[in-house]
Amino acid sequence: MEKKSATLDITEYKNQLLSEIVNNPLIEEAIASTAKDYIQGQGDTLIGRNVFPMFYVPDIQLESGTYIGCEAETIKVNAKNPSYHDIKITIWVIAHRDSIYWPQKGCSRLDYISDKLRDMLQNSECYGYGTLNLTSNTSHLLNPKFSYRQLQFKTVDLKKNFCR
Repeated sequence: MEKKSATLDITEYKNQLLSEIVNNPLIEEAIASTAKDYIQGQGDTLIGRNVFPMFYVPDIQLESGTYIGCEAETIKVNAKNPSYHDIKITIWVIAHRDSIYWPQKGCSRLDYISDKLRDMLQNSECYGYGTLNLTSNTSHLLNPKFSYRQLQFKTVDLKKNFCR
């Protein structure tokens, strides 16, 4: 019989994190306003379409929109307690140049979404043991058509039983 640990595996963890992201109405609105044929209030349908459990950039010739990708990685064994691991969570907010400016809000979609992600995740006790801490929030040009913001958070191990 397989022994279940108190921590999540990476796949489960990323799926739960993605669900939290797409069910945040402010983030959903920012993504959905660039998604084709999207019905507001159906955040889970954005997973695999605009929100991914990895870094993903759509076909740059065809897709203009806003996307989010995430990754969770074990970066080292925790020095204070070797039975725990330090975890790095990276979230990319990616937008086509035609979708970056959000006229209804008068701001960059990249900045708006990264601010909402920071507000949602910073100091949360729902994603690891202790708090989730933002370690960087940087802006990048991926290619002439896409830009992105990269947020990195650090926590200790992957916690089951998220706050709900």
